[in-house]
Amino acid sequence: MDYTSLISNEEQLRVCDLMGGLWFKECFKYNSKIFNKIKPGFRVNKLTEASALATAKNNYKNDFIVNQINLWIGSELDQIQKSISEIENKGKTHDEAIALALFDSVFIDDLSIYLKLSCEDSSEERIKRIKSLIENEQSERDKSNDLQTKISDYEQEIETLKNKLSEVEKKYSDVCTERNQIVSNYAQQNNELVAKIESLNSEISNMKSRSILSAVETSDEQQRLSFEDKAPSELPLDDSEETVSLCEVYTDFTGSIWLNRYADIDNIGQIMAFHKNDFLPPYFSNRDKLYQKDGPNESGTYGVWNWSTVPNYNDPSKDYVITKFNPALIPIEIVMLPELSDINEVIGSLRSGYSIKLQTGRVMFSVANGENQYIGILCKSKDIMKNGSTISFSDSLIQVPVYEFSSTDIIKLEKGKMFLNKIYAGIPSRIFRIKSLNAVVKDIVLNSISWTNYKLRGIVRSDYRDFKEFIASIPTETVIENICKTCQCNESVASELFEQFLCSITEHIDSQSVEDSVIVTALKLNDELMSRAKSLIKDEWESENADIISQNQTKLNDINIKINEASSELSKIQQTYSKLKSEKELLTNLIADKKQLAIDVEAAVSDKIKHAQDKVGEFIANMAFINNSRTSSQEISGLERNTAISARYYTIHDDMENTEAEAHSSWNDAIDTTVLELEEAGVSSKYSKGVATFLCAAYISKQPLLIVGPNAQDIIEALSSALFAGKYGILQCEGDYASDLINTIGAENEHIVMINNLISSRWISKIPEITKVEDILFIGTHPFPEDIQVEPISIYNYVLPLFTEFFVDKNAAGNYCGGYFSDGVPVYKHSSNLSKERKTASLIKCNMLVKNKISNILAIMHNLNKGMTDDEDFLFGILQYAYATMDMKTIGNMISEDNRHISNNLKNDLQYILGDNNE
Repeated sequence: MDYTSLISNEEQLRVCDLMGGLWFKECFKYNSKIFNKIKPGFRVNKLTEASALATAKNNYKNDFIVNQINLWIGSELDQIQKSISEIENKGKTHDEAIALALFDSVFIDDLSIYLKLSCEDSSEERIKRIKSLIENEQSERDKSNDLQTKISDYEQEIETLKNKLSEVEKKYSDVCTERNQIVSNYAQQNNELVAKIESLNSEISNMKSRSILSAVETSDEQQRLSFEDKAPSELPLDDSEETVSLCEVYTDFTGSIWLNRYADIDNIGQIMAFHKNDFLPPYFSNRDKLYQKDGPNESGTYGVWNWSTVPNYNDPSKDYVITKFNPALIPIEIVMLPELSDINEVIGSLRSGYSIKLQTGRVMFSVANGENQYIGILCKSKDIMKNGSTISFSDSLIQVPVYEFSSTDIIKLEKGKMFLNKIYAGIPSRIFRIKSLNAVVKDIVLNSISWTNYKLRGIVRSDYRDFKEFIASIPTETVIENICKTCQCNESVASELFEQFLCSITEHIDSQSVEDSVIVTALKLNDELMSRAKSLIKDEWESENADIISQNQTKLNDINIKINEASSELSKIQQTYSKLKSEKELLTNLIADKKQLAIDVEAAVSDKIKHAQDKVGEFIANMAFINNSRTSSQEISGLERNTAISARYYTIHDDMENTEAEAHSSWNDAIDTTVLELEEAGVSSKYSKGVATFLCAAYISKQPLLIVGPNAQDIIEALSSALFAGKYGILQCEGDYASDLINTIGAENEHIVMINNLISSRWISKIPEITKVEDILFIGTHPFPEDIQVEPISIYNYVLPLFTEFFVDKNAAGNYCGGYFSDGVPVYKHSSNLSKERKTASLIKCNMLVKNKISNILAIMHNLNKGMTDDEDFLFGILQYAYATMDMKTIGNMISEDNRHISNNLKNDLQYILGDNNE
């Protein structure tokens, strides 16, 4: 029944609201093809409830939407009618039954719509009567709910009173027990009070000690201010003619020392990266190389130099540079320690020793402290002690400042070096103490003990009184002053700390040293007693420790065995080292030959460019021949073969299920899905239809392709996702050619194979053998168009090029939904009339084989897409091959203003990409 004919348009939209977005979303999901007709270009999987409801309301006259509305209304009316019948059977009137049934239905606020849909009297009087019955029912239900709430409250109050009664009874029992316990334990408590008094006296003593430490710890703010890394006064003035730059020292091949200018420092201490303008002469303010006149001269060292320029006396267009090292400005290098997780691990690592080469006077040792947040300790050269390539804290270091900063506070230079983007760090966030206060006092006391004074009282321990007098003779004024300065406290606190240290020495001597001294003196005065004591101790010690001696002897034997094994291993390592050293020399010579070859090729290229304007294709082929012949003459086959990596072939199986992927009943369905997947792979929506048609045509004809440029691998993944639910093979061309690997292609019923590293490997000459495998579309990839443009043009007898930089406008998202061909899809057939396609292919300069391949692809594209434009004919029939062979003259003629067949939008896009190459 068509219920929508019983209500107005506005009431029909109200029914859509009652149905809700979830209903329509599920309807669209199970009828995705109908949804695509209602809203082309949108994916039902990404549809929200709100957008589903809006789509339904915007298309409420659509037959599918009307049908869904009628189904929903029929279902709701059936449920309401069933409720009405049950209520009438209980003795209620028809209107009362309607009111009670609607009370729990979606039509409670839309009574008139319900009456119209149920074909009942919908007069205002009846509507008013039924609404009155609904309001009465609401009132009765509210009263019932209030009564139920009161009953619940009373029950809860009764339960609370029961709990309180139970608690009172328990308290009474506890009080009785406690009274008896107090009476019986009174005497014991008296003893405990005495013990507590003694404990309190001990606590008072401890509190006195803690008060001293509290006085030493000055306020956090004062400590941080005392460690402030202030802006130096040597910063450049606003009107200064000198430039202050952060530079790296390096030595050229002649042994001359130079400075690489990486950044400049302004008058507020900000460090800004310097970038040389390659279109201006490298003189005056555009200099990136400076003469090193003074300062550090070790290569790799970073520092700050002031420099200025004046016009050269002989040639004013050039400059004369004056440089001066500025030791007052020391940049802060940021060293990240990724293997450590927090500042405590940084401190521990630097305490024990960390292997790193430092090239600046100040370093911030840092670790990550959240997303784009870091924390580090600032160390100066005096804080660090070097032992070869290992650094650690110096013995004099007591505290270090801790700084927190973000990635925006970092300036990154070449070679991975990072510096704070200011010449000063400011006030630290906190101070980290490396040594305890007692350790500081102990170091000061020990440094104050004179070896001369100690030697005057005997090298070994003597009378304990003499030793205490010796400790007491320490110059306390100097010690106390050092404690004040080091611990940042006043003299009274420093004196108490010093007295505590002396007391601890006295306690140590009183408890042990006197008895030890008496025994040692007796033994030294009686040689016979000394001999007997040694004999007794030796026999007793050996008897008590027989097991330990046996175990250690076994360990000693094991160590001797390991030493022999290590010596043998060392001999083998030395032999291997000698062999590797010889191979290194061989590689060094090979690299030198390759560098010379590069110089020769560069010279040949420069010479050929002058004569190559009209014969670019021939020029590139000749240069490729020179390059290949020179390279082969320089190869050292033995070592290179030994270090080759084996090729690999494997198949990718996506986890897409057929319930999620689109089922294709025709090639039009397949192209539509491919368009959506290519846009997920980064292809611009302006060109996605053309690229999809081209790739599907290549698959139909099994024409091998070479996709070059950004997102090449993503495009292949998108094609395989659209046609075969993400299943494809990958051939990784490494090392020598392996024919047995080719024989495994297609074993898992894959129809698309991606070939990586084809151009830059030893496999390029095997393209004919690789691509002869039947029923497989082979697609090679390469990231850089410039590499392809110097390859022999005869490569295109086997593979047709496709340059992605003309189509890709964003990074790949990779959210592929997938597709597959359903059973019974007819085999593709196309007409043999290629007149238009042959005319297009005739405009490019290539042999007949390539022309026929391009014509065949274009014919299939026109058959698949009846709306093919002249722009797409040019893009896929002319531009790709012409750009690959550097036939810029043909491209220039096609996109000239006189050519009316190409759209202005495409001309503008190509001008932006090709630049001046088409001139």
